[in-house]
Amino acid sequence: MPATGPIPARQEILEQLQRMLASKRFRNASNQSPFLAFAAKRALDGKMTPGHVVAKALFPRKAFKIGATDVRVTAGNLRSTLKKYYAREGCNDLVLISLPDPPPDKSVKLKEGEAYTPEFSYNPNHASAREFTLGEFYLRRGLFTDVHEALAHFNKVIALAPTHMGAILGAVDAICDALHYWERHEDRGQWIAAAHGFIERALDLSPRFWRVHSAKGNFLMRLGDLVAAEAAFKTSLELDRSSTEGYLQYSQFLAKVGRFTESLRLAKAYLDSHVDDVNAYTLYAAALCDAGQLVEAEQVLTTALHMDKSRFSVHLGFLLLYFKQDRPAEAKRHAESLRHLVDEATYERIMIWLRFKFPPP
Repeated sequence: MPATGPIPARQEILEQLQRMLASKRFRNASNQSPFLAFAAKRALDGKMTPGHVVAKALFPRKAFKIGATDVRVTAGNLRSTLKKYYAREGCNDLVLISLPDPPPDKSVKLKEGEAYTPEFSYNPNHASAREFTLGEFYLRRGLFTDVHEALAHFNKVIALAPTHMGAILGAVDAICDALHYWERHEDRGQWIAAAHGFIERALDLSPRFWRVHSAKGNFLMRLGDLVAAEAAFKTSLELDRSSTEGYLQYSQFLAKVGRFTESLRLAKAYLDSHVDDVNAYTLYAAALCDAGQLVEAEQVLTTALHMDKSRFSVHLGFLLLYFKQDRPAEAKRHAESLRHLVDEATYERIMIWLRFKFPPP
């Protein structure tokens, strides 16, 4: 049960831990329950749990060699109990707590402390999982009308699991897209108020989680407050530089404040690690456009078009490029392709957005 996707909030993990420890299965596991509680609480505090730490805490009266054996045996039994728990009474719980499985090759060992440090993830069997997956799909697809669909699904997740961090931050990102695409919209004030509420909730739940501060930076960027956005991104970088630099909206922020070299580096790094993702090419092309490297942007978009002629984001990228270069004939060709790929409402919204972005002289 590897930990993938968004990480549950501390409160959710603690509630799940208490639910498990109160279950009949774990009440009957006299050695495993203390092991689980001890290691899980250390993991929540950001601490790895090597075997000698477990031995000292849970088997203090035994010689270390014997204690180490007890640790391995107890951990093996705990892995088995966790799998049985989630196969039966815990199958629909919100949060998964697991111990890493040892490598099949006995000659390979996990790093010190890794084998006994629990991993936390959301349970794909929980009722919220389907809604969250759909929310991520619509947010990732990125049609102009998709932001409403994404937000609706994230709100359903939050109704089922009010502290679901992935859905809370997904809702913020969806609102940010709405603010970007709908500069003039009657719901703008409501969106801003909702985003403020989601960000405050996320900060209360996980104030030291880099993703919260990156989402806040994205939101402030969409509001045009670049100074406050930079402060939010700075905090995110201090908490987790690598993950923050992989957050696509941070690259967009760098372009917005004129730091094009950094923006291009991050967009290219994302493309290099996602060479099979057409959207990665369009994102890099957008960064090149922002930096004024229009010839290079066209080359990248041409590669993306060769990979997938049916991807709306590629044709939208060409539209932006050709509007920027005042090449109406070529823009019209891609506009016609776009019309066949999206619904009429989305097409009209794109045209309105482009006219707003590039007003006629």
